[in-house]
Amino acid sequence: MSKFEVGQDVYDEHGSMYTYIAQDSGEHIVREVLEDSESGEPYEGDVRTLRNVFASPEVGRQKLDARLSALQEKIAAAELELHDVQGAIHAANKEVQARADRLKQHEQLSFLDDYLQGKITHYVEVPEYGGGCAIISVTDVSDIERHDRKFRLLTLSGSTDYRGGIHWKLNHYSDGSGWDKAVHPCRSLEEAQEKARQILEAQIAQLMTKPAGNRVHTNHLFQCCEKHGVTVPQVLLDELKATLNQAAITRRKQLQAEIEQIDAKLAPAAI
Repeated sequence: MSKFEVGQDVYDEHGSMYTYIAQDSGEHIVREVLEDSESGEPYEGDVRTLRNVFASPEVGRQKLDARLSALQEKIAAAELELHDVQGAIHAANKEVQARADRLKQHEQLSFLDDYLQGKITHYVEVPEYGGGCAIISVTDVSDIERHDRKFRLLTLSGSTDYRGGIHWKLNHYSDGSGWDKAVHPCRSLEEAQEKARQILEAQIAQLMTKPAGNRVHTNHLFQCCEKHGVTVPQVLLDELKATLNQAAITRRKQLQAEIEQIDAKLAPAAI
């Protein structure tokens, strides 16, 4: 049963006046009471259904103010929470940027994120001695290949030797022993080929800084240069040719001496 009487003046939360008609299923059927803009006389408007009506406009406004106050408190709490979340996001982004800046300070660390994302496609492997380099596809590198007697483990480590810094290394395993070779990660075959050329050019330049008598020539280095289109100075090729010729002469003399020794041992037996 409704607490309002038929024909009673009632009000909504905004203070608008209605004439009460009836209650239906928990809601109130009312008719609008409007005011003529010219004469100021009231007149009846449309019939409407309202969930809440009040006996006076003050009560309705109090209800509305209470709802608005509760909403404002929720908004304030949400804004504070948003501020905290934004602060946390800013701090996280700042830390990510700082970490990225630290990684960029080391050339080898700049590939770490690419490695974690699986963007590394090739390695340029550099032997510790003798010069030269080799391009290795990541598809040829596996954690364990027991049937091929190979075990390759990629590591990122600091170095305490004369080179210092941080280096990528690829471990090789064979017949119960293993060794490491320095590698340079690359994100494409083209990048690996360009890196190989840079390494070979640097090796040739380093070789040219040494006096002619102190240069250690390796045919492997020059073969790698030819393969990757790196020009080798003619003076180095001439020195290598001379070195090989001298080695051949020396070896021939050694063999001749060995033959003479054998002949000398066989001579008494022939008598």
